[in-house]
Amino acid sequence: MQVSVRCRPAYAMAYVIMGYDEIVYIERGSMATMSAGVALKAGFGGEGLGRALKRKYLGGETLLFTECHAQVEGAWVAVSPAYPGDVDVIDLDHTEPMLVEAGSLLAYSHGVRSDVQFSGLRTVVMHEGITLIKLDGPGQAVLSAYGGIEEIPLGDGEEIIVDTGHLIGFSANLTFDVGALGGITTAVTTGEGLVARFQGPGRVLVQTRAEQAFRDWLIPESGQNTGH
Repeated sequence: MQVSVRCRPAYAMAYVIMGYDEIVYIERGSMATMSAGVALKAGFGGEGLGRALKRKYLGGETLLFTECHAQVEGAWVAVSPAYPGDVDVIDLDHTEPMLVEAGSLLAYSHGVRSDVQFSGLRTVVMHEGITLIKLDGPGQAVLSAYGGIEEIPLGDGEEIIVDTGHLIGFSANLTFDVGALGGITTAVTTGEGLVARFQGPGRVLVQTRAEQAFRDWLIPESGQNTGH
């Protein structure tokens, strides 16, 4: 598949262009428009029922994906994310699988395998109690974010700290841990929540905004100062 991202950066939409007889899987309900010559049907994202159920109930990801099957050369489907923000394409192979946050996966090509990656307490507490989805190539995946997407490469032994609310994906081979920034006292006084500490080599994908901060602003807690 080939992907053309338009309407960037605030309201990005991805045009997924397929060759004849190619199959692409898209997040259920994400199709905005499509060309003629595309056959649609519900499926498990190229996986069996067992793996799909594991992905849904352990990872918080959708059970069903929409399977797009190109009947003609150059048929396309345009997909858009639920949140305003950017869309990016990542290349996947067997040497560098990626872990992505459930909800950020918008589409992926036939041949990419998706599975729940459970690494104990680290991933459970990482962001709103959900696990991560492991993507293994060869192929491509389309990821969406609330805000812009920044890819940060890490060299061998290089370290980085990321607020978990801004994290959307990272190389599966990265060494990482999750905890409060500088301890509980520092986290409370600075207003920072959980952070993930990564050590390279690999890459980390972050989004420039966090959904939880937006929800807190949109629906303030009782007694919170709204500025009025």
